[in-house]
Amino acid sequence: MSEAQQRSGVNKRETRQAYKRYSSPVTLTDLRSMPDDELIRGFDATITSGWTMDPEDYLNELARRAAEAQGDRIESMTRVITHLTWIIALLTLVGAIATVVSVMLVAHS
Repeated sequence: MSEAQQRSGVNKRETRQAYKRYSSPVTLTDLRSMPDDELIRGFDATITSGWTMDPEDYLNELARRAAEAQGDRIESMTRVITHLTWIIALLTLVGAIATVVSVMLVAHS
């Protein structure tokens, strides 16, 4: 058996396994718990055959995950900016107090 025939047999076996996996209805919980690479495989399987899930479902889930990850990053950056703002405010207050003390010491000498 040639290497191409062996690969073809493996591809057919993988296709049958993918059919079993993606032909049954997938709940939203199942969809959200799938790793990204499995979502991509599911999308590819849906595109190449007549599966029960719409390919748009997989793309929507990937987009939702990307948006959620971006929201998490923005939230993290917002916390950092808030902390930096408080640090700058505190340092500004310390600088103002130091300036007042310095002026008072110069005025009394």
